[in-house]
Formats: sequence, C-alpha cells, structure tokens
Amino acid sequence: MSYHSDHDYDAIEVYNDDTDSYDEEDEDMAEMTDELSNTSEEIDDNDNEDDDFDDDSSVEIIENETTSNQQSSNPVLSNSAVNNEASLPISNSHVIPNAENNDLLDSETDCCIICGDQYTNSDTHHIVTLRCGHLFGKSCIERWLSPELRNQRCPTCSRTARRREIIKIYAQNLRPLDTWKLDESIKKIECYKKQIEQMGAEIKKLNECNKQLTIENDFLKAKLINSHDKSGGKTDINRFKSSTISSNSSKRSKAFQISHLKDITFSEKGSRYLCYSHISDQLVVNILNSNIAPNAMFPGFGVRMLNLENNTNEAFFLHTKVMKGMVLNSSEGTLVTISLDKTMKHSSIFNKAVIDNIQLTNEPWSVAKMPDNNLSCVGYRNSIIDVYDRRHTSEPAFTFTPTSVDIPTPVASMSVIEYSHNHQRKTALLSMHLDSFWLYFSRDNLITNNYECFKLPMQGKTLSCDFDKKSGYTLISFRPSQKHQRTTHYILDFEYDDQSSNIVPHIINILESGNQQVQLSQSRIFTNLNDDDSILICAPDDNSQGAMIWDYKKRFTQPIRTNMMIYDFGLISRHHSSPRGLFSCLGEYTIKLYKL
Repeated sequence: MSYHSDHDYDAIEVYNDDTDSYDEEDEDMAEMTDELSNTSEEIDDNDNEDDDFDDDSSVEIIENETTSNQQSSNPVLSNSAVNNEASLPISNSHVIPNAENNDLLDSETDCCIICGDQYTNSDTHHIVTLRCGHLFGKSCIERWLSPELRNQRCPTCSRTARRREIIKIYAQNLRPLDTWKLDESIKKIECYKKQIEQMGAEIKKLNECNKQLTIENDFLKAKLINSHDKSGGKTDINRFKSSTISSNSSKRSKAFQISHLKDITFSEKGSRYLCYSHISDQLVVNILNSNIAPNAMFPGFGVRMLNLENNTNEAFFLHTKVMKGMVLNSSEGTLVTISLDKTMKHSSIFNKAVIDNIQLTNEPWSVAKMPDNNLSCVGYRNSIIDVYDRRHTSEPAFTFTPTSVDIPTPVASMSVIEYSHNHQRKTALLSMHLDSFWLYFSRDNLITNNYECFKLPMQGKTLSCDFDKKSGYTLISFRPSQKHQRTTHYILDFEYDDQSSNIVPHIINILESGNQQVQLSQSRIFTNLNDDDSILICAPDDNSQGAMIWDYKKRFTQPIRTNMMIYDFGLISRHHSSPRGLFSCLGEYTIKLYKL
C-alpha cells in the first residue's frame, strides 16, 4: 500500500457540521487525533521509500456528505468511519496522474462534456468550473446558462448554477488545444470583412457620383449643341451619341408645318386625357357631367367619343369619382379607365358596354397597357404598382414596389419603354412619381415577379413621361424648380450595361420651354409621319397658353398659339381630311385639330 504525503495536496477544504459539544465526543476526537498523527508518520516513512509516483501529482478527495443527525446520534460509529477512511487506500479514479508518465490517460478528460471538443488555451473555450467542481468549456457553459435557454443547472449534476459563478481555472495536467493562431485568424477575417463592406459602400457612392457626372456631362454637351446652333455653327449630335433612327439620304427632308383645321368643342369640362382609335376613327376624351350629382346609379364621370368622319359624338359615363387615367387598345376597341372610386373598368367603345369592373386596393393615379394586351398596370397613391390580368381579375397578377422610398408619393404617370441589350430590344416599365423616375425590368421577361428596380439619376419636380416605339426614344419632362429653372425635357436612349448590371440612360438632347408649368400636362414624342428622320417633341407651354413643337435633329422650334391650357397631344395618321395626317391638342373642353 502506498500513500501520498501532505505536501502532494494542492488544497484541502474541510467542512465540519455543527454538532452539540459532548464530553464523550471530545475524548473520541482526541483519540482520533492521536491515531491520525501516527498514521501521518507512517505515511511519511512509506513516502520516502515509494518512488512510483511523481511528487507533482494531484490528488482529489471527494467526501460524501452525511447528515448531522446521524453523526450526533452515534458518535462512536462516526469516529470509526473516520478511522476506516483514513486507513483505506485511495481509489485510482480520484488520482489524476501526470500525462507525461501515464499513456493510459483518457482523452475525454481533455474535452468538454457539452460539445465534445478539446479545451483550448484561449478565452473562447478555456477550461472553467462551477461551484460543484465540474469542468466545461467557457463558451459552452456560458451558452448553457444563458437566460434565453433557462438552463440554470449544472449539466452534469443538476445542481443550481449561475453564469456569475463561472470560474476560470488553470490545470497543468490537461492538454488544451492551442487555438491562439485560429482566433487571431478569425479576428483578421472579421476585420477584412468590415474593410470589404466599407470599400463596397465607397464603390457604390463613387458609382452614383459617376452617373451624376455623366448626366451633367451629357447636359453640357447638349448645351454646347444649342449654343453652336444659335451662333450659326454646325454641330452633329451623332458626335456624342449614335442615333438609332434610320436615315435615307436619297429622300429629301421635308419641313414640319401645321395649319389649323378646326375646333371640336363639347359641353362637359374636366378633360385631361386623349386617345384615338383608328378602327372607328374616333377621338376619345374624359369628361365630367356637372349637371348631375354623381352616385352609384348615375355616374357623372366618363368619356366622350368624337367621330371625325361624320362629326358625331356620344357620351359614356362610367365612374362616380374623378377619372385619373385611361388607355385605349386601338386594335380591339377596348378602353381601360381608372377612377378615385377605386375601380378599373374595361369597356367597349363600339357598344358602350362595361366588360370588366375591377375593385382596386388603393386610390389609383395612373394606368398603362403592357405589351400583352391582357395586362394593365395601375399606379397607386402609395408608390406601388399592381399588374392586373383581365382574364383573372380577382387579384393582381404581380406587384412592382420601388426600393428605398422614404416618403411614398403617387405614381402620376407610367409608360412601357424599350432598351437595347446585346443588339436586341427589351421591354421595361417607366414610372413617374412626383419627384423621381423609376425603371422596372427583368433580364428574361418584364411580366414576372423576378424584376429589378432602378431609380433614374435625374432629380426635380416631374411632369410626364412618354415613349416612341418607332425611334426607340424616351421623353421625360420636369417642371420648373431649383433643379431646373425652366420646363425641361430630356430625350433618352436606354441601354443595358453588363458591367454594372443596370440600365443606363443616354441623353440624346435637352430642350427647354417656359418658366411656368402649373398643371401636370402630358408631353409627347412622335416620329414624323412624313419623315422617318424627324422626331417631334410636343410640350405644353403655360406661359404662352399654347404649346411648343421641336424637331431635335432638324433643330427647328415651332410654337402653337391655342389661347388655352393644353393637357395632351395626339398624332393621327393619314386621314381623308388631311392625307399627310392630323395633329391634335386637348384643352379642358376643346380639341384643336391641325393639318400636317
């Protein structure tokens, strides 16, 4: 039998139960002290002869707690138990030998019982203990005792434990996993990630600045063109941006001239929108019947259809509140109208019948037709756009939502445009809010929920937007503001940039009109019916109570004196009254027709 001497113990804590003092117990304790001293001397003698154990080995003695009642009731038995415990050999299970001298060391003693991983010498998974004495990895026991898990007990003995009771210990005979380099690498990776995020934000900011500078550069180029033209110099706009319009050098250019034909006046007021149906040869305008109070039985807002061939007209009332937009499918003769009564209606202009009546989720502000004639876009007051399929009108087919909008503003106008990508023309939806323009597009097909949203870099108070399919050019207009001193019109050509994965607007030209524009009137862009090389831009001019017509390539400007506010324009192809076509201007209750 071999024992360890007293100096081999790192620390021994003795807990004495409170008992009553008896004379007999004092005598027994004195005898027990003598026996223990004799035993200690024997241990010292044996310790000098026994070289099998290392002097630095640690011994852990686990004492079982007994109740004080048993010790006080039978003190003799208690003393004999103490004597027996002192004379019995200590179990090897309580001795943790030095790992260098024992090849049979259990690998589990170096591992955390919660995760099964080896202890580390870093703060992350350092060896710690609780009041009960069981060992764990620091991060594991902190997570185990977290308030969210509500595990307030030791995982081994289920004794009550708290996170504040965790104590870090330093054990010489445990072999922790060296994770210092790993932790340093993780810290460096996190630092690099933050640097990458900062650099990404800087790159994004620089890209936005680059776009803005590109816009300003194009603006200065357009200014230079205008100044050269005014001074008699010759400047080719194709120096700055190649035109996609087909030109025929053998065809002689013809000047754009108009002459007044007639006025069409109707009794109702409130007209804002103008459409033309070439099948029925009818002009369609929205009207307000001010003679009756609108209600569900007698709607007071509708359209008036003006036949240009026989000079007849008919009224068709549809809504109980103000109409906010209408589009005409000329090939089918169907009209789509929206109103503040939160309805969208599909109607036939041939038999004046409502085909579909769709209840909307919000107050609509604009409407547009998609390339698929079955789909219609409705722009709401809260910046959201719903796309409805007239074959399934119970709910929207999908929804467009702009990103990063601080204050929702109404979608005042919309237009389906085209952009070039890999020598192909693709479709996108351009929406005009009161302070910005947004593009919605998809690389595969616009008619899908998998779309991308892009805000045009132009800023200011918006006026309108339009698209000319024949030339592929888009027109956006701004009202006078701090950004634009006068009413300003941008002619744009959109192109998809593979490098930035976005649609880039190229400014073809910039035109300016008056310094006052109160109404949200519609500006239009057309290809000249008699000259494919001529692109016409028509815009209202509140200063002169008329309109302005430009040809961006021929560089001429023609004012139109109408003596009324102009809200919309229309171009009618070859007509019996004018073989070269008609040009129309819409006032509040009058349509002025001009021969080309």
